[in-house]
Amino acid sequence: MDDHELPGATPGTAERSRQYAEALVITLRDDPRVDRAYQAYCSRHDLPADAVLDLTALRRAFLRDREHDLQTIGRLVHEGLGLPYAWLALALLADFGVRGAAAVLGVAPAHVTLDPDESVIQSWQAGPGPSHEGETIRRDVAWFYRARVKDPPDTMSTLDPEHTAPPGAANVGSSGTAQAAISRAERFLAAVHLERQPPK
Repeated sequence: MDDHELPGATPGTAERSRQYAEALVITLRDDPRVDRAYQAYCSRHDLPADAVLDLTALRRAFLRDREHDLQTIGRLVHEGLGLPYAWLALALLADFGVRGAAAVLGVAPAHVTLDPDESVIQSWQAGPGPSHEGETIRRDVAWFYRARVKDPPDTMSTLDPEHTAPPGAANVGSSGTAQAAISRAERFLAAVHLERQPPK
């Protein structure tokens, strides 16, 4: 699919948007505001002794008081990060659960898979390996984060692709400029939609 393709243009757009969403969630793991929220989340969820050996008990512990968690994370998304995405609180809650479980089990955090049928703590396994397309998405989201979310934000001059393009993403041409990458990330992130809504 062409990098300039707009959300809604092809049947594969929903998958592409999901990949951008997952990349943003992973990128936000390193944001100090998100990390503070994650640490507070873990402190609130005292794990039962059997959770270390029982994945079901571990999942149940992290899903306790889910509505409160979603409200708290929602405030972080909209007021703390200044992002308009309704889906992001649910995605970050999923990531907090994955990260917390990984810490308890002593394994590396998995990628979160956003699935409308099971939108919280969907995947305990690592996501797909690196690819050229994946590198492009991660680069787009990294520049979007640095310019639009990071506090304080980086200036556009520091996002020059000639100096910051990751391995495998060089020679991207005019579509690889920082501004084009940021705009592309914004379009795909705005198109993300999780069918399953938080419980009322």
